[in-house]
Amino acid sequence: RHVWKDYEELADDARYTPEYKDLYAKRKETIERVFADAKEKHAMRYTHYRGLAQVSNWVRLKFAAMNLKKLARWKTRKRFAPSSSATSYILSLINFVACLVMKTDRPFF
Repeated sequence: RHVWKDYEELADDARYTPEYKDLYAKRKETIERVFADAKEKHAMRYTHYRGLAQVSNWVRLKFAAMNLKKLARWKTRKRFAPSSSATSYILSLINFVACLVMKTDRPFF
């Protein structure tokens, strides 16, 4: 028996309690959705780099671009009116940075 098996069983027991069961069900809508988007929309199924340092930098840049995109969408929904010139300026700036980071010509939004 492995030394961590007791902790694994405790985690499994907690996962099936009523209060954590609903929380665990939301995992596929939030956490795993981010990784699915990264694989499908941001070419993260395979890497073009070798070595832990290069791959780590590449992944950090990809997720930074995804976070910038999410921040831009959140800001436009929460603070600015849809017809605001500031909104279009922020979206174009975020789009430009995301395109630079991801080395693509296709705008995101």
